[in-house]
Parts: sequence; structure tokens; C-alpha cells
Amino acid sequence: MKINRILKKMCAIALAAALIGGSEVTVLPSLGGTDTGIAAKAAEYGDFEYSQESDNGPVTITGYNGTDTDVVIPSTISGCPVTAIGNYAFEDCSSITGMTISDSVNSIGDYTFSGCTNLKIINIPDSVTSIGEGAFYYCRGIKSITLPDSVKEIGERAFYNCSGLSSITIPDSMTSIDNGVFSHCINLNEITIPDSVTSIGSSSFLQCISLNSINIPDSVRSIGRGAFEECSRLSGIKIPYGIESIEYGTFYGCISLESITMPDSVKNIGGYAFYKCSSLKAVKIPDNVKSIGNCAFYYCSGLTSITIPNGVNKISEQAFYDCIGLTSIKIPDSVTGICKEAFYKCDNLKSIFIPDSVVSIDQYSFGYTNGCNKVDDFTIYGIRGSAAEAYAVNNGFNFIAAANPLENKTTLNKLQCR
Repeated sequence: MKINRILKKMCAIALAAALIGGSEVTVLPSLGGTDTGIAAKAAEYGDFEYSQESDNGPVTITGYNGTDTDVVIPSTISGCPVTAIGNYAFEDCSSITGMTISDSVNSIGDYTFSGCTNLKIINIPDSVTSIGEGAFYYCRGIKSITLPDSVKEIGERAFYNCSGLSSITIPDSMTSIDNGVFSHCINLNEITIPDSVTSIGSSSFLQCISLNSINIPDSVRSIGRGAFEECSRLSGIKIPYGIESIEYGTFYGCISLESITMPDSVKNIGGYAFYKCSSLKAVKIPDNVKSIGNCAFYYCSGLTSITIPNGVNKISEQAFYDCIGLTSIKIPDSVTGICKEAFYKCDNLKSIFIPDSVVSIDQYSFGYTNGCNKVDDFTIYGIRGSAAEAYAVNNGFNFIAAANPLENKTTLNKLQCR
């Protein structure tokens, strides 16, 4: 963004130097660039700056020098249609409170209205098909906006930190919600996503702290990393069938999330996926899940029980760290390893059965409350000669042998408490 601002200033100086007796100047392609043979014409029309690639070609609004509170984008300039509002055209125009865009315009550029902090009302006509990256970045005065059905593309962070925005409807013409589009819209409490949408990008709703519910249509096939991170009022959500991965940090810090429904199509739960979802009381991990990432359920203090599906081969580092409400857990025969601090600080988990498939158990995997402090009377059930028994012996925990002997004997290095 800074580079674009500098370039704008450099162009303004060049224009001022060249503009001695008239209001129009031809700007040639920059040195070192590709010479297309087309000269762009820059000019002024009232308070507007604009450019054209030819005398009778379509007009792009490139800047604004006025102080009006209500601005109307003209439909024509010198008989030529205004079809676009360019990148940064109204950047930091803090005097503007209302904006009407003519129905000749079909595109809004990158960061076009960024920093228009007092902009409250904007009318987007149904001629507009694309809204650029960061187009309304930090437009904190906008409370609602209607996106016409003609819009097919909205760029990354288009409505970033539009902190006054409370509701919005995504038009049926959209197929994806790009990365960070509504990030930090702290008053957004209602959003409608149509069945046409197939993907929700990373950080799309990051820190939308007023959003308490959202309906994800069945058409959605992917949800990006951190999509709902720190949506602190989100209380429940249903993941549609077809989603195969709950990505890294998808629901990170959703402290009010009490329930989530995951379909059988889910095969992976990424690291930090439910990090500090402290209100989550119950979760059914689908049977097809093969991996659970580091810290996936870290500090889910409301969880009381959980079943690891058969197919998961390891319980990752700190996967259930500080789940202080957890009282029972079922580990399947598919698990071969339990990583460091997987169940560390699960103070109410008093016992655990370790199947004979587990051949490695890392330090502090379970049985510890804090540091080297142990859960009182912690008991491990397992097979004699197994990793379970070795962990119990080396850490001073109770061990109760299961009925069937284990032929494959495993030993562990004794835990050194530091």
C-alpha cells in the first residue's frame, strides 16, 4: 500500500510539473516496464481525477480532491462512460459520509475507499461485478451494505475492520469468500451465505466478536485456516458434509462455542483447531478422522469425555493439554504413539486404558497436573511388558494389568523431572 501511495504522489508531482496551461497530460509507460504502445491519459473533471487509454475510451476515476460529504460518481465524463473506480482513488477521504456510484461502473479497485472512516452510506449499483482487495478497509462508519447480485468477486480484506458493519448478505453470484474479507468486523452479528459459495477463505471472519451463529451451506467444500478465529460469541456451528479438513486454528479462541457437528467426511483436525474453546462440552470426532494436530483441543476445559476414532495412529503433542474437565478418554487400537503432554494438566482424568498397540509414550503425556506434580492416585490400565506399564513404572503411577499378555515388550527411558 505504501508503494502505491508513493507512486501516486510521484505521479501527482509529474502531472503538476507538466500541467502548465491545460488540464490534460499524456502519461507514457514507465521506464523498465513493458511498452504496450498505449498511452494513458490523466485529467481532471471537477474534483475528480481520471484516466483514459484513448480519447473516446472508458473512464477510470483515479483520485478525488474535494471536501464534499456526499459524493456522486458521474456516469460519463466528456461523453465517455465511467466504468471503473481505480485503486486508492478515495483513500483516506475522511470528509466523505455518503457515496453514490453510477450504474455505468462495473469495478471497484483495490483499497479504493480505504481509510474513509466517516463513510456511512454507499450505494453499489447492480452494474458492479468486482470489488477489489481492501476496497473498504477501515471504513468504520458503514453499518450495512447491500451487495448486488451482479457482484462475482470480492477481494481479500475488502471489508477489513469495518467495525460498524452489523449485517451483510452475500449475493448468489458469489462462489467464494476470500481471505480476511470480514476480518475484525467486530459488530457483525448477522451474515447470510448463499448455496452458491463453495469455499470460505482463511481468517474470513477473524475476530468477528459479535457473531453468535452462522449457517454454512451444504455447498461449502473448504474452510480456510483461522476462518472463525476468536469469534468469541459463536456458540454453535454445523460443518457441512464434504468438508475433509478442519484447518489450523479454524475455531481458535471461540470461547463461547458449546457444540459443533462434524460430518463423516472430515479426515483431519488441524493444529490449534479448537484451541481454548473452553465452553465446548461435547464433541464427536468422526470415525474417518486419521489425524489430530498439535494443540487441537488445547484448554477445552469444558470437555468431559472424548473418543479417539479407530484410524488415528498418534495423539499429537498437547492435543488435549489443560482439558481440566476431562474425566474419561477412549484410545483405539490404531494408536501407536502418544506425544509429549498430550493429556498434560488434565487434572480430573484419574485413570486411562492404554491398548497394546501403543509402543511409545512421551514425557508428561498424562498423569501430571503442573510441572512435576502428579494427579492423585493416577492409574494406568494396560498389558504387562507394554509401553503403558513402562510409563507407569518410570513415573511412579499405579498400574493394573489387563487380562491378555502382550508379546511385544517395549521400554521407555526413565522420565527425568526438571
